Amino acid sequence: MVQVNNLNLKYPKIKNQFLAAIEFGMPSKQCKNFGICTIAPIRGMVFSKKKKRKAIVTLLDNDHLEISFTKTSISIKDYQKFLANKNFLVEEAYTFKDKENQALSFRILPGSYFINEQASLFSITFQLDKAYLSTNP
Repeated sequence: MVQVNNLNLKYPKIKNQFLAAIEFGMPSKQCKNFGICTIAPIRGMVFSKKKKRKAIVTLLDNDHLEISFTKTSISIKDYQKFLANKNFLVEEAYTFKDKENQALSFRILPGSYFINEQASLFSITFQLDKAYLSTNP
């Protein structure tokens, strides 16, 4: 008889997930420098390519946010500037509040975040501001 150990592995659960157009940079510097300048949920079939990259945004229940950029939406110039060194720099906190879904809001903390490169995606997992989340459930 084989006995199986019941491993209680804790994987984060998805709280929310949406497709978005994302612009790199700092909001206070008119989207220059490094970080996340805007996250605009894509609703319907409308997608403006001007300075924006298409990504899957996944809010997790462990105070983290994963953004998975499609490689086809990243230009060579953007790759070299923002992704080539395998760390994504966020110079200032970025606060997101969804205009249509008021309950969906979060703040990404400044820091250097590892970039996980996959076949068709660049994924980055960001630490969220727990204090902001507790005051904006």
